[in-house]
Amino acid sequence: MIHAMREETKPWLEKAEENLDTAEYMFKGARYAPTCFMCQQTLEILFKAAVIELAEKRPPKIHDLDRLFKEAGLANFENYKDFLVKASRHYFQVRYPDMVRYKYNRLVAQDTLVRTKELFLWIKEQITAKPEK
Repeated sequence: MIHAMREETKPWLEKAEENLDTAEYMFKGARYAPTCFMCQQTLEILFKAAVIELAEKRPPKIHDLDRLFKEAGLANFENYKDFLVKASRHYFQVRYPDMVRYKYNRLVAQDTLVRTKELFLWIKEQITAKPEK
């Protein structure tokens, strides 16, 4: 039997969806660094929703995507580890000009957006299809 999603999970999932929409909008406008930043934000908020829903605890106030992925108890971490390390860096590199060490271009943004969408759909399924205990 499928359970009803926890009420406290819903605003997190809605915010993650909004961030993904924003990432897509930025990509269409050729704003590649903000696209990557919004992808990072999408995943951060989505993983925090997964922590609430799947691990049944408050998410830590961190930006580290691989740690949040693990906190949620999601499977297949090794399949996503390299991408999560790269995506985590977008938080700092876009927000702090003195940390920019990365050249943002269409290819980087497109790859980041595609991978983010894939993870988004997979994790949303994990959150919404969690079996009842």
